[in-house]
Amino acid sequence: MKDKKIRKLQGVGEKFEKILKKDHILLVGDVHKYSLKELTKRYGKARGELLYLYSRGIDYAPVDYSKPIHSVGAENTYSSPIDNYEEIEEKIKEVFDTAYSRLKEKNCLTKTVSIKIRYSDRKTISKSKTTSIATDDKYTLFDYVEELFTEVDKKEGIRLLGVSFKNLVGFSARQLSFNWKK
Repeated sequence: MKDKKIRKLQGVGEKFEKILKKDHILLVGDVHKYSLKELTKRYGKARGELLYLYSRGIDYAPVDYSKPIHSVGAENTYSSPIDNYEEIEEKIKEVFDTAYSRLKEKNCLTKTVSIKIRYSDRKTISKSKTTSIATDDKYTLFDYVEELFTEVDKKEGIRLLGVSFKNLVGFSARQLSFNWKK
């Protein structure tokens, strides 16, 4: 980062860059010759600390690990091309099983099923199916995968197979109840 322009630092906008330019601070590395005390005295507490920390790659901002999951899946790349239908069926089942177990680990339902196929000539095809009702039913999801697979060319030389689940919905253990009036 030392050789990057000072503007690359978060918080250094056009106006602040002009101020720094007057003090001959053009690159991130130019900040390193100043102490924290000098920078805060010259540019104020917030800006001085920002320059000092960010120019040294230090950031104490908390990391949020609770971001929602958008998709889960699995894919395998094969060292030699898959060249017969039975082997293709077997491999797609293996990839599906891995992706499905990841979906179950995340305790999610899915509305979208996708497959990905890459051929020996590096041509890649992706197909998806989206439904209005989210599910985690293994048989239903595998039926969707098979349905998508019938829509693609099964020419010889498949080098990659992938299955993924998108449009994930958190699974709720509560069940809907109906009040029936007599």
